Amino acid sequence: INGMASRALGIRTDLIVSEGFKVEADPDKDCPAEIRQRIQDVLDEHWELNDWQDRTYERVLDLGRTGEMIRRLPPLATNIAGSTAFGLGRFTCGMIVPQLVYGVSLDPWNYEKMDRIYLEQYAFPNAAQKDLSLKCINDERMAAKEFGSIRGDAFYMAVNRRPGHSRGITDLAPAIDWLDIYEQMLMMDTERAAHMMRFVWDVTIDNASPAYLAAYAERLKGSGPKPGTVRVHGNKERWDAISPDLKLSDSKELREDIFVLAWGSMGLPRPWFADGENSNRSSIENMTDPNFAWARTRRRSFTSHLTLEHRYALQVAYESGRFNDVPVEKLSEWMRIKVTSRDPDRKGYESVGAAWADIANALTVLTTQELIDKQSAADIIRTVLGSYGFEIDPARMK
Repeated sequence: INGMASRALGIRTDLIVSEGFKVEADPDKDCPAEIRQRIQDVLDEHWELNDWQDRTYERVLDLGRTGEMIRRLPPLATNIAGSTAFGLGRFTCGMIVPQLVYGVSLDPWNYEKMDRIYLEQYAFPNAAQKDLSLKCINDERMAAKEFGSIRGDAFYMAVNRRPGHSRGITDLAPAIDWLDIYEQMLMMDTERAAHMMRFVWDVTIDNASPAYLAAYAERLKGSGPKPGTVRVHGNKERWDAISPDLKLSDSKELREDIFVLAWGSMGLPRPWFADGENSNRSSIENMTDPNFAWARTRRRSFTSHLTLEHRYALQVAYESGRFNDVPVEKLSEWMRIKVTSRDPDRKGYESVGAAWADIANALTVLTTQELIDKQSAADIIRTVLGSYGFEIDPARMK
């Protein structure tokens, strides 16, 4: 409900998710097209089942607001005809809000990794004690070529967490006290401004008796002169409108300093809120560089989460028998995926046109001189154009 905090989190979330994310199969070149398509089908299915298209924004927004995102796995075996060995091969994660977590333990061998999440008993009164502890899902691979080594009960993503600390921290932590102070000062100044709009009539009547003054005051009780009133008086009567002088301007400089500190603590340039008077287009564009750098860093973290979750979806599909025809020795090469998203800094899109002629000429020379093969040149083209949001189907490239 704080206007500055809401605006700051909205801007930062827009920088991360406005260009969207795409999860694609990225198998080795010798992977059959039919298997590649089935891999992509599993990825698309998981994306749709878990509402990533519609809920990415709110999940990233809440991640910045609370510092944590917890997605719990359901039981992955279903009792069919008395058997509990039937795997569904797909799953929908459930969300756990951070306020229901009373503690997170660290891996005793590595304090950079989370171990278990412990839930509050009052929130799950019918749960057994063992159900209140969830193993954090981690990739336990000992080598890049391994497959099927992701294990755990819940995906746990924490931001702003130092090694050795067990919980994520809100993005508002550096600014939250100053936001509160700034809001309180605005409320107090608003009340002061309301007082300044009030006034009293101070009536002076020279040489009047107390009885006359009392009768005069009684006659005026409840109303002063209305707009347009004609007043006739002698030289012994004087009316003055007196307003309070609360020195409201004295707090303006302090409020501005607190605003800059609060807004700057959230890592955003001042013109992005409302004030662009002291900036021009050139200076504002230069101010954006740190914000885009921050957004890229957070996007990499979120991309890592999407990669882990979708790799686990492939693992579950494989363990349920959906990829029995994939040779074991090919699992790590054919089950690879990649998560892509366009850069939020759109100035880069303008440069691709100017650079493309040089890139095309360079690739022509490299392939003509046989320094690279045509497939490598095609991969470079897809990579360059893909970074700017243009998609090219590999099957259609010659």
